[in-house]
Amino acid sequence: MTGLPSLRRQLLCRLSLLYLVALLASLPVFFFYAWTSRSDDLDQRMQNLVLQLAVATRADQRGALRVMPSSALAQQLAALPSLRYIVIDQRTGAVAEGSSSSLRDDIGQELSSRLVDAEFRFKNADGELERGYLGSIETPEGPVRVLLGRGGFGSADMFAWVQDEIVSELLPILLPLFIGTAIVGPLTIRRSLAPLDRLSLQAAAIEPGRTHIRLDETCVPVEIVPLVRTINKALKRVDEGFDRQRRFTANAAHELRTPLAILRARVDGLAPRESKKRLQRDVDRMTKLVNRLLIVGRSEMHPLRLDAEADLGAVARETIAGFEVLDTASQHRLVLMAPERPVIVRGDAASLEDALRNLIDNALRYSPVGLPIEIEVMFDGAVEVRDHGPGVPREHRERIFEPFWQSADSRAGGVGLGLAIVHDIVERHHGMITVADNRDGGAIFRIGLPCPATQGRSMQQAEPL
Repeated sequence: MTGLPSLRRQLLCRLSLLYLVALLASLPVFFFYAWTSRSDDLDQRMQNLVLQLAVATRADQRGALRVMPSSALAQQLAALPSLRYIVIDQRTGAVAEGSSSSLRDDIGQELSSRLVDAEFRFKNADGELERGYLGSIETPEGPVRVLLGRGGFGSADMFAWVQDEIVSELLPILLPLFIGTAIVGPLTIRRSLAPLDRLSLQAAAIEPGRTHIRLDETCVPVEIVPLVRTINKALKRVDEGFDRQRRFTANAAHELRTPLAILRARVDGLAPRESKKRLQRDVDRMTKLVNRLLIVGRSEMHPLRLDAEADLGAVARETIAGFEVLDTASQHRLVLMAPERPVIVRGDAASLEDALRNLIDNALRYSPVGLPIEIEVMFDGAVEVRDHGPGVPREHRERIFEPFWQSADSRAGGVGLGLAIVHDIVERHHGMITVADNRDGGAIFRIGLPCPATQGRSMQQAEPL
């Protein structure tokens, strides 16, 4: 059903939002500690460079000092383009070749001679504040002083640093976490909501004939248990109400049979008159109504055995045998066409007999005297009842199965309950009943039952009754 909020979608959206908020809230903390760590690491790195530059200083053939960095040191210096350095011979004050003369000019010769091992700050020729590092190292070539100058940290450097932190630090952690959350989150939500799906299937099985079913509380989250118990209590009250109504219907119909039998006996004892025939017809109609109410009450009081097996051929033969003693049946030919082998379907044989009996009774009432009523059992789990009456107009084919409905021009004297009983029985068997036109005039009522067993396909025609 569309337009309704999805609990799964809401949980996924809220978990995703929670993940995003937690990520955005943790980013400032991460970058703060990353910046603090970066400053400490950079200071340590500068101190290591001071030592490496001192080691890389050699005297040439003329005795002058020259900075000759190794390939590894050259790569480190190239990675810091804003870094400047000078190496000074402490004995002579001479600057080693390869040093940056601009750094000596910015610091000043006097200042550089007075500095001791330390970190310091100074302004370059452009007035920008830089950070300096100084170290006095004893080398094989004699004592030297190494000074480093590192320029300011601009916006481009900041962007490059943030990009490096995201790629090297954040992505290796966040990407697997995001993928794991995207996979585990929906699976966890689906498993958590599985009890609701199971309860929905159980609730879907509850119907008027199966009001005894209760929702299972086992393996249900503790938050849902109160709801399940409340629903079960409501179902119990509904079941009790249905049970009282079923007992009342069955008892009332049963109690009416005796007065009707007495009334019929007294009417039969009256002198032959036109009023006597009308009274007999009225009593017969009331008797049929009570009998059908008994059928309804019996089917509601006793749940159908839908898991049992029934032979449609045997059901048809048993039903037709019950019409042999009826005067209306003697005025027609009841013709049964059924396979030689059983047509086994799952269902309650007694209720299927009631359904077929009502269909045949309906055909007898509407068919002209002398014309046959055909009952055919088919291998696909269907049974058809064909009559030669007026048929059923298309606009009435849905309403004829409503209880107590009769068309305005109906003259058959029925009570409008027989076809409703048939429809209810077939529906509770998860089957289908349809009505169509007979080629020779009249109507064809077809009951189709699901999942019939596979049978042979030979047919035989029964002797007309």
